[in-house]
Amino acid sequence: MSATENSPSFPFLVQTNDPNVENNLYPFVFLYPDGNLFVFANNCAILFDYSKNQVFKTYPTMPGGQPRNYPSTGSVVLLPLRIKKGVAESAEVLVLGGGGGGGGAKEHLLMQIMEDLTEH
Repeated sequence: MSATENSPSFPFLVQTNDPNVENNLYPFVFLYPDGNLFVFANNCAILFDYSKNQVFKTYPTMPGGQPRNYPSTGSVVLLPLRIKKGVAESAEVLVLGGGGGGGGAKEHLLMQIMEDLTEH
């Protein structure tokens, strides 16, 4: 990107920001086999089509509503892909731990997101 171009807009990070709390500075991002980005910030997740700069899908909010990004960082993992006949059929992401505000892990909630990649 040159100095004359505008920076891309990513409203999701503005929408997931809590005033006076830096809880979405380091979103969790995975590239799905279909080319979309899974993005998790604060307590929300989306599937983002970066080539069109638009949200492809919005996932339910994390159970309990507690943030899982810095400073309350939990863990996020993209599980091994299910591949059939050389094609990834689904992707599964687990979000767990963190929360409680201010980095205290008072609760260990789990959010499991399963995406059927054959529907895209």
